[in-house]
Amino acid sequence: MLQVGDSDHSLIAFWPDWLEALTIPLLPTAITAVAGYKAKHTAYPDLPMSQR
Repeated sequence: MLQVGDSDHSLIAFWPDWLEALTIPLLPTAITAVAGYKAKHTAYPDLPMSQR
């Protein structure tokens, strides 16, 4: 998906040039942040004070 957006700039061609320049490098960052936030996380067990 990211390679398609990066190789085919006609997908965002209707935006102003300055906005395109900001969007192209920030798009992978935003997708990664959202995916990391939505991922299931494993809870760590509470350790006794002697093992902390």
